[in-house]
Order: sequence, then C-alpha cells, then structure tokens
Amino acid sequence: MKSAFAKYYHTMKKSRRPRRLEKANCKMTAARWPDDMQERADPENDEQIRDRLEQCLQILVDRERFGYLGSFVRGFIHNINGPLHNISMLTEMLLKGLNVQEQKTRTQCAERSEDWEEFFRNQRVRFKMVNQQISNLVDLLRDFMVLNEMDRCSETMDVNLVIMRLLNVFKCDLFFKHEVTLNVQLTKNLPMIPIPGHDLIPALVHVIRNALTAMKGSEQKSLLVESYLEGDRVCIVVTDSGCGIDGEDDVEGVPCPFRSRWRSREDAGMEGSERHLGIGLFAARRLLGLHRASLRLERLPHGTRARVEIPLSAKR
Repeated sequence: MKSAFAKYYHTMKKSRRPRRLEKANCKMTAARWPDDMQERADPENDEQIRDRLEQCLQILVDRERFGYLGSFVRGFIHNINGPLHNISMLTEMLLKGLNVQEQKTRTQCAERSEDWEEFFRNQRVRFKMVNQQISNLVDLLRDFMVLNEMDRCSETMDVNLVIMRLLNVFKCDLFFKHEVTLNVQLTKNLPMIPIPGHDLIPALVHVIRNALTAMKGSEQKSLLVESYLEGDRVCIVVTDSGCGIDGEDDVEGVPCPFRSRWRSREDAGMEGSERHLGIGLFAARRLLGLHRASLRLERLPHGTRARVEIPLSAKR
C-alpha cells in the first residue's frame, strides 16, 4: 500500500512533471517512518493532508494580498516628505508676511484699527493651526521612517523607542485611535536588547494586534503597555480588557498555526475582505524564540496579559 507522501508525489509528478529525483531519495515508505509518521501516512488521512495544504496555500495568498502595497511605503514616505517640508516653509513665510502687512495696515488704516487687529489675529491663529497639522503629519511619517530603518538595519534595539513608535503608528487603526484607552508605563534607561528589528518589530505588532482584536466586542476597551528590567531580562507586558482566553486554549504551549478562535469576521471585528489568519501569536513566538526570548499569556478575570521576556544575552 502506498504511503500518503508517495501518493501525493505520484499525483504531483503526473500533473506538473517536476524534474526526476533519484530513486534513493524517494524511498520514504511508511515502514521506515517513526510510529507517529506512519499514522499520518494512512491513506485515510490523504484528504486531511490536501485540506491542510490548500489552507496553507490560501494563507500565503491572503498574506500577499495584504502586503502588496507595503512595498511602496518607503518610497511613498520619501516622495511626500519633500512637498510637506516645502508647504511648511511656505506657511512660515506667509505668517511672516502677515506680520509685515499688519504693521503697514496700522499706519494706513488707523480709523478701523480694532477691526484690522481682530482680522490679523484670526489669520495668525489659522496659519498656526495649518502648521500644527503639517507637523502632525510629518511626525507620523517620521514614525514609519524610524521603524523602517530599525527593521532594515538595527541589530540591537531600544525597547521603549520601538514601543512608542509602534503605538504612534497604530493610531492609523481607527478602532485603536478612537475607542481604546491607552496607558503606557515604560521604565526609563533600559539596556539595549540584542534582537534585530526585523524580528522584534513584527513580533510586537502581532502581540498588540491580538490584544486589539480581543477588545473589539468588549464594553471596556483599555490597553496597558509596560516595560521594565527583571534580573537579566527586559520584559514587555501588554494587558488588554478583551474577551480573554478560552479554557480550551493552551496558554503556555506554542499556538497552532492557522488556528483562530474567531469563527467569523464579525467575531474579530473585521470588515470587507479582511480575514483573521490565525498565525499572529505563532509567528510572534517563533520570531522571539530565535533569540531565546519568550511570549507567555496569562488569563485575567477581565482580559489577557501577554508577557514578552527578552534575555540581555540572547543568542541564536
């Protein structure tokens, strides 16, 4: 009887005609596999294997759909930063010109000086408001730029800097911006941690996003983010007031990829073509585990606490 792998290989060979493999490399029979693998090789499980493969492929397609615009972010920030800088300079020039115009008006229109003073005062306030809005947009772009540079170049990270930049970027999430009460308690002067940005940043994004998703159906929506030093470890703690963890979920164990407690988009508070893919916490633990860091979840009476522990002597 052919194993599940042999059947699958034979099918793929007929349909896609891959290059020929040596016979020695194809001697993967159920008799030579460990007991647990023999069970998986049972022909009755072929359908489950195909379903899981199809699920994995669909997840990859969905991830690509979500990320195809992300490749343009860096160039977009660069292109928009120049015009914003020019607009800011022009606004400053207009404000200075307004001051000169006010001085001339006082000398030439003395009979209605009070009206003119009110006019120029209002104009000055409007120009300052425009400048403030430009400054806010520049700060938002700067947050993206800093995170991008840390993701590409940094081998050691300032935890507090990463947390603050990420929380600023998360304000692009309208749910987080308008409905969540944020409390940040960061210990100053924490030591740098030996984890590169391309591993730490996405791991923290998954942890924070998981907390936000858990709160979308809750009456109280509060998020507490903490950082502190505990022995030879830097700890990052994210506490949410969301739905909590089901009793059947394994808190300490590694979460199963592609498994989500959200049965529908509505449960996860999603709209349109969004899908909860069930890989967030799995990916976070995997990325952190590369550096001997850990992610643990703790059940609370009203919510969940996610605790990230990062050793200062992290090694692969």
